[in-house]
Amino acid sequence: MKLSLKQKGQASIEYILMFAVVISVGLAVLTNIREYLLSSNNGALTQMIRSFDNVFGGEGGGNFAFKRFNLRR
Repeated sequence: MKLSLKQKGQASIEYILMFAVVISVGLAVLTNIREYLLSSNNGALTQMIRSFDNVFGGEGGGNFAFKRFNLRR
């Protein structure tokens, strides 16, 4: 089935509009995710760094050291 020139143009414009919608929705989602990840006190990355500080004893300076754990048999 051959498409006429007019139908090919309409299909290409539909693809361009669909691509623009996908980009705008993606940017909106990334903006919300960025706020979630990088918020100053309760962001996901801040909480993850705090948990690393608790496990490795870095005291916020970035100087991480491994702790020793005794495994009972």
